[in-house]
Amino acid sequence: MKHYNPSITERLFRIFQPKAGDQFSDEVSGPYAVIPVTPVTRVVAAVAATVTGSTTIFTTPARKDFYLTGIQMSWAADAACDAVQLNAFCTIDTLSVNIMQLMKTSGVQYQLSDTVIFPFPIKVDRNTNIRFNTTFAAGSSRHGACIYGYTEEVTAS
Repeated sequence: MKHYNPSITERLFRIFQPKAGDQFSDEVSGPYAVIPVTPVTRVVAAVAATVTGSTTIFTTPARKDFYLTGIQMSWAADAACDAVQLNAFCTIDTLSVNIMQLMKTSGVQYQLSDTVIFPFPIKVDRNTNIRFNTTFAAGSSRHGACIYGYTEEVTAS
């Protein structure tokens, strides 16, 4: 079995600190020991807002890779609130991507909290904002979000 994830090899080098010239194979055969190399996922940021427009939840580090593993968003709005959606965005490979959306019917009181745990970590571009956005002109709205993920130091080879 062959793996193609360089972050696994990098993590092994950090864990075992091999001597110069030592290498880890990208092929596995026969019986093998399982080494936990998956990082611990944490709530890295939480924020709430009552204003219209875009709110930054978390800014990814400039010198580390950040992997998004989940997001939780909550939204409460009165019936007078004319907003119909709450969106969360992040930047992946220089593109702004909508990673979660909550929707409501205009003229209806609304309260919802939802969580998405991604099956695989999503690498978010460095030094970019993960943010949520809703726009309304009438009524009141309270919205919030939590970001789950982890950072990794990347060493040059």
